[in-house]
Amino acid sequence: MAEEDITLNEKRHLRTHVRELLNNVPPHQIETISATVCSHIAGSGNLFKNVKTIAVFSAHGKEVDLSSLHLLTPNIQLAYPLCHAERQLSFHIVASPDTMTPGTWGILEPVPDRHPVVHIEEIDLFLCPGLAFGQDGTRLGHGGGYYDRALTKKSPTAEAWGIGMDIQMLDRIACDAHDQLMNGVITESGIIPATPD
Repeated sequence: MAEEDITLNEKRHLRTHVRELLNNVPPHQIETISATVCSHIAGSGNLFKNVKTIAVFSAHGKEVDLSSLHLLTPNIQLAYPLCHAERQLSFHIVASPDTMTPGTWGILEPVPDRHPVVHIEEIDLFLCPGLAFGQDGTRLGHGGGYYDRALTKKSPTAEAWGIGMDIQMLDRIACDAHDQLMNGVITESGIIPATPD
């Protein structure tokens, strides 16, 4: 079996396993974890050095909700992703999550006529969703490759951090050459820099 097929099978099994774990997390616990994660982000001077625009995401299902960053980081622009054909993302400045509408898979998305686009290379910090994250900076997404494609276009000085819960943390995740690495992960335990081998 080709190495690429082995990696694909590993990822498929891992996605199933992590989704089962997440299904057992009650909504009130996710609310508490979300508040803690947002506090870690807003309280981090290191993350915000020379940062004007942050890419965030709309929580869907059992994901950390970053919407309170609108109140906690009033001087920073928050940009949300919009899904396009061929699994591409554009990012749009959103002042309030209430102004977005359900889009792909029922996820709240910006409206291009209402929310101005920001070029990916102009985003200073990416906060990325994922199913699981490795201590070494690896990330397991949902399988669409949207973020891997987008992050290849970011500025060399921009950082990308995974957003998740402690139960989504692993030592490492099998990855392919096209998989983009995170600078670290932010969970309820704090801001955890990646420790590559």
